[in-house]
Amino acid sequence: MEDPHYSSLVNTSLSLSSNLPISLDITAYRLRGEEHPLLKTLIPHSKRWKEFIFSSDIESLSSGSFSNLRSRLTSLHSLKFRIFGSSREDVASWPGINIFEDCPQLRDVELELPPSTDVQVTDSFMFPSLPFPWSQLTCFTGKHMHLSYILELLRQATLLTECNLHETLPCPPDTPDYQVVVAHHSLQKLSISGISLKSYTAVARENRENFSAILFKLLVLPSLNNLSINLPEISIDAGILIDFISRSACSLTSLTVLVYNLGDNFILLLKSTPHLSRLDIKRPSSSALSMLVYSKVDPAPPLLPKLRQLDIHSPASNTVQEILQIVESRSQPYIQRDDTRHSAVLLETVSLLELSDDSLTSEILFTLRGREPQRQADEKYKTILKWENAILEFGCQATTNVNFSQIHLSFG
Repeated sequence: MEDPHYSSLVNTSLSLSSNLPISLDITAYRLRGEEHPLLKTLIPHSKRWKEFIFSSDIESLSSGSFSNLRSRLTSLHSLKFRIFGSSREDVASWPGINIFEDCPQLRDVELELPPSTDVQVTDSFMFPSLPFPWSQLTCFTGKHMHLSYILELLRQATLLTECNLHETLPCPPDTPDYQVVVAHHSLQKLSISGISLKSYTAVARENRENFSAILFKLLVLPSLNNLSINLPEISIDAGILIDFISRSACSLTSLTVLVYNLGDNFILLLKSTPHLSRLDIKRPSSSALSMLVYSKVDPAPPLLPKLRQLDIHSPASNTVQEILQIVESRSQPYIQRDDTRHSAVLLETVSLLELSDDSLTSEILFTLRGREPQRQADEKYKTILKWENAILEFGCQATTNVNFSQIHLSFG
């Protein structure tokens, strides 16, 4: 980076771009002392920075290279900030990383903290060490956040409409932060994936199991319409989710869940979300899928009458019949036993994702066309390619990806 040739290229680029917005990606590691020559060229143009991807260790942040950024990032709208090569204690004990505290246009923040193995440490004390203009943010993505940090974030970021959490760190259930309900009236999308916990002690396992229970018992999100929960490490009490939805009085239109860790209450969860237009389910059993089949002889109203899009991840080979029944029953107008038509929409798309069984791909496509599956691999692939985008028996169009691990069915 210190090669004068690079500095010349950067200067030329900055000159030619005039006053246009800049998207910048900087990784700083073990910078010491004086300002880096290349940063010395870039920082005078910091008022033009609109998107900033920034990876750094604490040592580099403490150098003089970035001290001049404070209050100069007046156009910054999107920030991805990753701290690496340091412990969480180093971050928390630092007098202050206040580079981004005064950014009047900042709306979207993605923050990744160093991972932790200590389940007794909370992050609420880290807010003063990592100040952001929380009250103006609309989107936040966090990795390796303690639950206490998430709750404090929701208290302060009152305009937030989207929150994505990856590899969240649970804390002991007696943490003081876990006693106060957090009501957030702007949040529309909440996505939680993965729990990061390297310790496998009994205390760690207990805290991990308590995570979803504590989180959803403390939240009230009346504007929530998109909920995604992907926590394969733990089982989830569907009753807690149902209580959360009822307490929030929210109308979910999109739901992503792992069916197998919801137990037998999956159908109760679906009954609590009658406004769903999109359902994304992972590893469903045949019994779970059978709940989504419209029955022409059942006088009860159909489950999920507004469902338009269904995504199924990793379906087992023994679920073919249920998938076909869903397609058939939801791709034509539903008629009740007394011949009065239900007010239910027709399914528009079905996507089968992460298919690991080639015979499943072939069987679904050929059964839809009223043909027997081809057992010879070469003939199977040739026929799938030949019939790609063909109109199927149920009036839909089928496409597959290159390695046949996905099938997309479109209706209408």
